Amino acid sequence: RFACVGGASLDVISLLLESHPGAVKMKHGLHATLLHAACDGGASFDTISLLLRAWPDAIKVKHKQYRTPLHAACGSKASLDTISLLLRAWPEAVKEKDNSDHTPLLTACLQGKSLDVISLLLHTWPDAVKKANTWGETPLHDACYSGASSDTISLLV
Repeated sequence: RFACVGGASLDVISLLLESHPGAVKMKHGLHATLLHAACDGGASFDTISLLLRAWPDAIKVKHKQYRTPLHAACGSKASLDTISLLLRAWPEAVKEKDNSDHTPLLTACLQGKSLDVISLLLHTWPDAVKKANTWGETPLHDACYSGASSDTISLLV
C-alpha cells in the first residue's frame, strides 16, 4: 500500500505484485484496496493500469466511506487519462455515491478538476449535473466553491 500511495516506480510496484500476487486483493484500512490507495495518491496511469490488470474487479470495491476508485481519482491529482481508464473499466462507477452522496462528478468539481475531466464525467452520465449531496449541493455549487473556470461553470449550468 505504501508503494502505491508514496509514488513508487512502476518497476517497484510490478516487482512487489510479482512477489506477492495476493496483495492486490488485500484490504488496507480506509483505502480498501491497492487501487484505491494508488488513485488517492495520484499514481501514474501505468501504475493504475497495472493494478487494474492484476485485479479487474477492484474497480467495483468501495472503501469504508463507500468511495470507489473513481471517486478517489476524482479527488486526487489523477490525470484525465487515468480517470478515462477507470471509466472504461466500469462506466457505471460515474453513478455511484459515497456516504455523503457525492458522485464522482461532485468530487471532481469540489477538487477543481480540469474542464476536460468534468466534460468526460458529464459525457458519461449527463444526469450527474442534477445530483446533489447530503447537504443539497450540486456540482455547480461545488465548482463555484472551488473557483472553477467560467468554461467549467458554463458546462454545469
